[in-house]
Amino acid sequence: MGKMDFESGLEALFEPRNVAVIGASGHTDKLGYTLAKNVLDYGFGGELFLINPKGGQAFGREILPSIREAGAVDLALISVPAANVPGVVEECGASGVRAAVVLSSGFAETGDSRLQSELSARAAGYGLRLLGPNCMGVYNLSFKFNGTYFWELPRRRGKISFVSQSGAMGGLFFQKVRERNLGVSKFVSVGNMVDITHAEVVSYLAGDRDTDVIGLFVEGIPEGRRFLAQVSRASRLKPVVLLKVGRTAAGQRAAQSHTGSLVGATEVLKAACEEIGVHWASNSEEFFDMLTALGSNATYPMRQNSLGIITISGGPGVLSSDLAEEQGINVPKL
Repeated sequence: MGKMDFESGLEALFEPRNVAVIGASGHTDKLGYTLAKNVLDYGFGGELFLINPKGGQAFGREILPSIREAGAVDLALISVPAANVPGVVEECGASGVRAAVVLSSGFAETGDSRLQSELSARAAGYGLRLLGPNCMGVYNLSFKFNGTYFWELPRRRGKISFVSQSGAMGGLFFQKVRERNLGVSKFVSVGNMVDITHAEVVSYLAGDRDTDVIGLFVEGIPEGRRFLAQVSRASRLKPVVLLKVGRTAAGQRAAQSHTGSLVGATEVLKAACEEIGVHWASNSEEFFDMLTALGSNATYPMRQNSLGIITISGGPGVLSSDLAEEQGINVPKL
């Protein structure tokens, strides 16, 4: 387990003692069915409550009409139409739910900032920690908890955790770790970040004993100074690899329509990240290469600033020598 942190709500997000799926369904074509099935299939050891005003049954369990009937709940996974989310969050707050994940879309990313502001205000009024909206959820393999819409996720445990502002990038991450035979610890899709931010999750993971390397996919940064302070503290404890998109005018327009993000000057961010020791990736291939190198069990720290290169062909040897010296690494004559 990671550090106990129920006051901030992030422990309830990653290691809930019980979970409520709001919008659960027995119909296989519904996302609420997928969400509940994932929680069950991945071996979650706590109590699971299925919630839907329509009632009924699913997975051999009774579906409760309201979260109020579930008693004290650590984490609510909310998968209902956007218009209904503020009311559901209100019920969660009044019922003492510690944290909620809003997987529903239809908020600021579609231009509806009013609905998103209402959602944020209701959660804040109860001190309810909120992930999302417009996200894919949270996955904690070391806790056997899949609170996402993703199915058939990698089950090889490792020390790499990934925090993403994009849900679909989570799918790419899982594809890459499977291709490269890497182990996973945690995945978090933060979505529109009405409350819990990517930097706050990174800060939490810095103290997590099951995480050695943190990957971070960023579209926009709402509070630059706070972001850098939190990521800086994390990078002093373990490697943080950052991939920033929205670097061009076209990318900025796309980010605005995707998660409602405002993006800043990339060169300033890049310089700041280099100053605080964050590993800056220029593209997705470089990003996953860095995670592979830093997260591999076969990776060892260099005792000296020198590198010996052995290769079956001269060309790759020359290329490796160039790259090493350009990074300030000595390549001795063998």
